[in-house]
Amino acid sequence: VKVDKQIQITDPDYQDSRIMAFDLLMYGFSLRVVNVYAPTETGGTKSEKDNFYRKMNKACLLKNKKQKLLVLGDLNATTSIAYKKSCFDGIKVLPDDSFNDNGSRLKSFCRQNKLGMASTFFDCTSEERITWYSCDKKTAKKNDFVLPESFIQQYITMCKACLLYTSPS
Repeated sequence: VKVDKQIQITDPDYQDSRIMAFDLLMYGFSLRVVNVYAPTETGGTKSEKDNFYRKMNKACLLKNKKQKLLVLGDLNATTSIAYKKSCFDGIKVLPDDSFNDNGSRLKSFCRQNKLGMASTFFDCTSEERITWYSCDKKTAKKNDFVLPESFIQQYITMCKACLLYTSPS
């Protein structure tokens, strides 16, 4: 977060090495930001995933009614909804023809907290949605998500992946 006199960061909350949350007061706007790194589909047990989502829900608790919620990070989730403009707002149920367990958990979490998937509100190419490539550059996925409340979504003008690569020396 850029340091600015009009931005105050309070109450950092470190749930564990996978979840960090903090409150932002930015130009009079109160925001709860939760940054996460979910267990992988194959590396995380059901119990680890349950525990992660329980802690993530706890980190999302708002301090007051006027505070807004923004969750972002690597959720290691697969859902076909994220690969197209679908306007997933966390309320309506959309057809999803390809998802994994983490994808199902992600959509349930969004519905429970009334969070949308920011990138689904925009026309982007498949390449602009990809946030992870395997080492062989053959497997590509969208693992990273920005999950805003609808109030915040109306102010987002674009949301797409920007991968930075460093070449070996």
